[in-house]
Amino acid sequence: MSETRSFRVALLGAGIFARESHLPAILDVPSFTLAAVYSRSYHSASTLASDSSLASHHQIDVYSDDSNSSAKGSLDDLLARSDIDLVVLALPILTQPSVIRKAWKAGKGVISEKPVASTVEEAKGLVEEYEKQYRPKGVGWIIAEQYPFEASFARARELVGQGEIGQIKAFKLDFFGFVEADSKYNNTEWRKKPEYQGGYIQDGGVHFLAGMRTVLSAQNIDITSISAVASSIQSHLPPVDIVTGSVATSVPGVTGTIIISFGIQGLDTKTAIFIGETGSIIVDFGVRPNLVKVYRSAAHIGGQGTELVEKHQSEGVKQEFKAFAEAFGKGMDSEKWRLVEKKSGPRATLRDLALVEAAIKSQGEKVDLKELGGSNIWAL
Repeated sequence: MSETRSFRVALLGAGIFARESHLPAILDVPSFTLAAVYSRSYHSASTLASDSSLASHHQIDVYSDDSNSSAKGSLDDLLARSDIDLVVLALPILTQPSVIRKAWKAGKGVISEKPVASTVEEAKGLVEEYEKQYRPKGVGWIIAEQYPFEASFARARELVGQGEIGQIKAFKLDFFGFVEADSKYNNTEWRKKPEYQGGYIQDGGVHFLAGMRTVLSAQNIDITSISAVASSIQSHLPPVDIVTGSVATSVPGVTGTIIISFGIQGLDTKTAIFIGETGSIIVDFGVRPNLVKVYRSAAHIGGQGTELVEKHQSEGVKQEFKAFAEAFGKGMDSEKWRLVEKKSGPRATLRDLALVEAAIKSQGEKVDLKELGGSNIWAL
C-alpha cells in the first residue's frame, strides 16, 4: 500500500467562512498541515491563526498586506515559499481571479471558493488559461463547491442512478430564504454593496444548482437552456434577490423549474424535487439534518406505495476537503481526480455560474447555456 502524500497548506482569507468552515475542514484532513494564513489585514489573519482550534498545533505563520511589522511578509512572500504545496482561497468574489493566477504562477495547487469567477466571461478566461498553461504542468485547481459532496444530494444521486424512481421526467428547485439586513454575512462590505452580478442570487445560487446538477448527472441529464425573470423584493439585497425560470435539458421531454430567493419573509422552503416515472425524490436541504424523501408509486409496486425518509448530516465542506485531499494525493491522472473534477472542477462549476448568469440576464428570453459558457470547454 502506497503512503498518503501530505501537503503543507496556506489559507488565504480570514473572514467568516474561512474561520467557521475552511479552517475546521483543513484541520480535519490528516494529510493537510496548515502552515500559514494570509489576509489583507494583519489583525484578521493573526486572529484566525490564534483560533482555539489551533492551540495544539505548531506555530502558524501570518502574512498580510498592511506592512505590519509582526507579519512574516506579504502574499507574494507567502507564495514564494517552496514548502507551501497548496493554497485555499476564501476571498471576496472579485479578488479571487488575480490571486488564483498568482498561485498558479508560483506552482501552487489551488482550492478556490465558489463561484468559479464573477462572470462567465471571466471564468472562461480562467479555465482556458488553466487548461492551456498550468494543468499540463501538473498544477491542480478545484473549486470549493460543497453541494455535490453533501450527503443528501449524494444519496439522491445514488438512488436516481439505481433507478429507484425510474427515468426522471421533471425536476424543481425551490429556495425561499431571507437575509436580514444586519446578518453577519450581509455586514461584510463586499456582500452589502456587491459589485458583482446578481448579489446573493449568484453567491448562493450556484450552490443549489450544483446540488441539482449532481443528481441529474446520474442519468446524464444536462441543463441546456433557461428562460427566466429576475427582480428585487428587498432594497437591502441589491441588485436582485429573486429569480424564477424554466429550463430545458439534453434529454427530450425532461424539463424543470427553478425559483431562488433570498428576500422572502415568512417562508423557509429549500427543496430539490426529482419526479420520475415510478416515484419522486425530495431533497430537503433547509433542515438539519437534511432529509431525503423517496416516494414510490403504488401503480408500479402495488399496495399503497411506499415512502422512505432518510436523515443526512450536512457536512459538505468537510466532505469536499477530504475528497480534495485524496484527489491531490492520488494525482491529476487518477480516477479520484476525475471524479472530483466532474463534481466541482472548473468546467463543472462554470456550468453552475452560466445557469445563474443566464437566469439573471434572460429577461424572459431563452438563453443557450453551451453557447454562453463556450462550446470548447463545456464537456465534462
